[in-house]
Amino acid sequence: KMPFQVKTKYDLAKLRLVNGVSEEEEETELELVFEKGSNLMSPLTVKWSAESGRAKKNFLVSLWKMVNEHMTTTPQFLNINYTMLQDSLSLSKTLKTSILVGLPRTVRD
Repeated sequence: KMPFQVKTKYDLAKLRLVNGVSEEEEETELELVFEKGSNLMSPLTVKWSAESGRAKKNFLVSLWKMVNEHMTTTPQFLNINYTMLQDSLSLSKTLKTSILVGLPRTVRD
């Protein structure tokens, strides 16, 4: 029997820190620190645990992409393999560009 879990939503704009706990691929834990209201002295820390190291990596890559595309101020990323994040971001841009090249101009614009 699965335990009941309440889903909670967090505002991406209030994300201040992403702590990967360790750069090791097997590590599944992650901490997200959000600004709590207007009080920066008492931040809200959310501990998140993935099912596997790969699930954590996929979550971090998605979060990295959202932050880089939609936020003006980027949160701090600690204990995270930046090469993996940069590679995934450049790969995403390459795929997006190569997909758009094959589309008619009216669709691309």
